Amino acid sequence: MIIGENNSGKTNILKALSLFFSPSIRGMCIEDFCEKKPQNEIKITITFDRLTPSERSNIKIRQYLSNGELTVQKSFYCDQETGKYESKFSGLIKEPKAAFLKLSKFEEYKANLAKIVRENKLPAYFKNEKGNVTQASYKEGLNRYIEENRDKLEWDKPFFSSTQFLGWKEVATDFLPHFFYIPAVMEATEESQYSGKNLFGRLIDALFLETPDSKKEFSELEKLLTKISTRLNRPIRKQKDKRPQKIITFEKTILTVLQESMPSIKDVEIEVTVPKIKEIVQSGTEILLDDGIKTSVQSKGHGLQRALIFAIFREYAKLRKSETDQREAKSIVFAIEEPELYLHPHRQVALFQILQDLSDDDQIMFCTHSPYFIDMSQYTSLILITKSNSTIGTKGYQCETEIFSKSEKEQFKLINEFSPERNEIFFAKKVILVEGPSEKLSLPILGKKLGLNFYDSELSVVECNGKANIPFFMKVLNAFKLKYLVIHDVDPIDEKETDEEKKRHRLEMFKYNQKIADSLKPALGKIVPIDPEFDEILGVSKHQLEKFGKRYAIFCKCIEMKLDDIPEELAKIVRSCIL
Repeated sequence: MIIGENNSGKTNILKALSLFFSPSIRGMCIEDFCEKKPQNEIKITITFDRLTPSERSNIKIRQYLSNGELTVQKSFYCDQETGKYESKFSGLIKEPKAAFLKLSKFEEYKANLAKIVRENKLPAYFKNEKGNVTQASYKEGLNRYIEENRDKLEWDKPFFSSTQFLGWKEVATDFLPHFFYIPAVMEATEESQYSGKNLFGRLIDALFLETPDSKKEFSELEKLLTKISTRLNRPIRKQKDKRPQKIITFEKTILTVLQESMPSIKDVEIEVTVPKIKEIVQSGTEILLDDGIKTSVQSKGHGLQRALIFAIFREYAKLRKSETDQREAKSIVFAIEEPELYLHPHRQVALFQILQDLSDDDQIMFCTHSPYFIDMSQYTSLILITKSNSTIGTKGYQCETEIFSKSEKEQFKLINEFSPERNEIFFAKKVILVEGPSEKLSLPILGKKLGLNFYDSELSVVECNGKANIPFFMKVLNAFKLKYLVIHDVDPIDEKETDEEKKRHRLEMFKYNQKIADSLKPALGKIVPIDPEFDEILGVSKHQLEKFGKRYAIFCKCIEMKLDDIPEELAKIVRSCIL
């Protein structure tokens, strides 16, 4: 989940990923380069840290692995001679310090391989079956030796190789995961008509042409097409001609006419090319939607069109996983720009749940402005994007460590279940944490009466459902370095209280004051303790609270209150939210 203000660079991150994974650089222009200077190379670097066992054991990439991770860089530049834009992959290599163990220096020492093996007392597996040291046997032995002695060797600082990663660009692209980018503006017709490059085309290929079941079913259709071909074309050798008589007669007539002027013509044959099943499927497949009226996709609303795109990639992911050995399945990465576009809030919630389910097997990333697409309890999946100015550029921050214990995390998840309002904290410039509905309702209304607009100032007032929960939210805000203000009742201990249950409750609430104080990071937040309670300062009587209910009583009090009626102590609390 990628979040941040408009023009902070969220879309650029997804576009950079698309550029990295795409085999084509079509559409690249001078404006893509810094200061519009093509000599300023574009470099996109990605680290893959969840390689499968087969990928880690792949002899071609062993030299690029470091602590089980693979780092690949793709550079884009303008060829000075041709003026064309080009790209190349480079792998991050970590090599031992010993020169004879460096594959990057192999050309320099390959003439002395037998001597190197002998002088350094290298294992017998550096030789081939005949006992000779060849270039192939040395390279194979070198990979094994490094793997076996990784903890004992001294290492140089990692560097990006000057040669193409895995040799050819096409080979590198084929090794990388499947990547699908869905921009904010995308016509459904682009994804609902067959193309070998889009999701729908790949889904059709996988569904109809690549699975064992489909091959069996389509073999029967191929037989039908063969019969059609025999009925339309002249038979081989001397078999019976099953074509319509008109075609046979037409051939003879044309031959007779031609031979009158060109006697050398021996024969005329009409040949009909019958397409293969694959050609029929690929050229004549489209999606029609029936929402009461069956029409093509482009005539439907944007919400339905976008829902169709998501349905297609969901089914593609499911099909690829079901038809492939999970251990060998090629990873799929989906990058989506603003998935909430054109969707009703309820459909946003439903789509977010679908994306969460897909993320169990595939990597899903999206940028969003919708609190419905954020689960605060999954804070390690959030990336906060900022751009203070064009010189510093786009920066991303992610909390990669757990800040809660297991029991705290479960409790925090329960607090935030079905609460998009609380997810607004990641979109705010400053967050006001309050105990309950009194402050949540009052502060923005009173702020407006005092000439302070909470929304223009991009403030979010978050009701924490009690003082006990405030430290949970403070931990998240601290982790993401977000500004905040905590407003809470002091709940002082009343020694004269005779009701033991009330006394225990107040004592428990008073203890949370210290927990809130301990959770504070002064560089980010501030605490405003209130004594007496907020409702008392506001001037709402217990009778009004009991008669109308807390929320309605608070709302009515704030709406009816004139500027001169606002107590100075209350005005001070409201102003502290803006300062």
